[in-house]
Amino acid sequence: MPIIPKTRSQHTFLLLGIFAFFLCLRSPEILIKGRFWAEEGTVFFHNAWTCSFTTALFTSYGGYLNLATNAATLLAFWLAPLPQAPYVTIAIGLAFQLLPLYLLLTAREAWLADFKTRVWATLLLLLVPETSEISLQSLHIQFSLSLASAIILTLATERTVQRWFRLGILFLTPLCGLSAIPLGLLYGLRVLYQRSWLRFEQLCVFSLSSALQLLFFYDPHFGNARHYSFSLIDFLTVFFTRFLIIPFAGLTHRVIPYIFHLYAIRLTHHFPLFACGCSLLTLLLVCTIAYRHSRNALWFLASALVLLAIAVYGAIGGGISIIDPYGGERYVYAAQALFCLTLLRLSVNLPAQNQRIVKGIMGWLVLVGVYNYRHPHPLSVDGPSWRHEVSLWRQNSQYNPKIWPEMNETYWRINLPKKTEAVP
Repeated sequence: MPIIPKTRSQHTFLLLGIFAFFLCLRSPEILIKGRFWAEEGTVFFHNAWTCSFTTALFTSYGGYLNLATNAATLLAFWLAPLPQAPYVTIAIGLAFQLLPLYLLLTAREAWLADFKTRVWATLLLLLVPETSEISLQSLHIQFSLSLASAIILTLATERTVQRWFRLGILFLTPLCGLSAIPLGLLYGLRVLYQRSWLRFEQLCVFSLSSALQLLFFYDPHFGNARHYSFSLIDFLTVFFTRFLIIPFAGLTHRVIPYIFHLYAIRLTHHFPLFACGCSLLTLLLVCTIAYRHSRNALWFLASALVLLAIAVYGAIGGGISIIDPYGGERYVYAAQALFCLTLLRLSVNLPAQNQRIVKGIMGWLVLVGVYNYRHPHPLSVDGPSWRHEVSLWRQNSQYNPKIWPEMNETYWRINLPKKTEAVP
């Protein structure tokens, strides 16, 4: 019996299975103990418990509608007993994490036909450094959807069932968050460049969904944590730390102090000349190579830069906060993945000698990614057991169960409905 399946569908099933297995293996305590993550429990699951179905489904939080998280926590409340409720959101979060890879593995693209290229795609997406903050939870599905929408932008249009599947993704993405909405500009450029009715169809669906989010749910005055300001220096410094230093050097005991040094420089409003210069040089080099030999790779790169720019503009705490190696992982996840896919596309379309160079770079990214894989975000490594917390709440209905993560020795807690009598 052959170890490697022969058909493409079998390849897809195998690679998705490997991807899911290692995502779960990175933080096994999540599966062992069960986990709600931050507002996923305190806001969204609480709404599912205390509000009507319609209210919970369309409640806006953080200044925008997060439809996927609303729906996931509603399903967790209605489909599972309370001690097992987090496993519903874990499974849904995992499914959406698999979505970008599924789009690549099932695409009928010549550059993705080779099994080795598909293995590279699996490894690069699996080992994106900033994965642990969005992994195995529904709160940050929007960032997996942003990545999926950017991938759809780069793929050729299809008239098969994939056409409707992709349109569904494009409609859902803007209704789950704001970060992907600027991708509509790239969809417009793609329509002008390609002059395709199917691409125009994608633009219309994405634009309609974006309009619904902005007109009916978006509240720019919600809270005061977002500064809505853009700094090119912050953008280049974030690119240097998140796209060059962490992926190529790893979060080692030597690298982390250096990144905090850059963070301190920006906090004092100074200009990190070396970091910004390296970022500009890297972007110029990649753009030059991609334009000459693989123009389609530029769609990956453009999507990465747009998502990074909107993160710097609208991140909680401002763009400076993303420089912190332990802050704002979710904001750079999709952009980092797209930068890796830019290299993958170049490795297929460049001349043979240059392909070997790019594959060497990708190989180094994988090696460093393995190191980073073994050192996930500290907050995602461990936390309270949900089943134990539920048992404490049943003994004392005034008790508020603890959830992940622990912040400064203080846990997030869910305010579950109080009972007049404790549940045995």
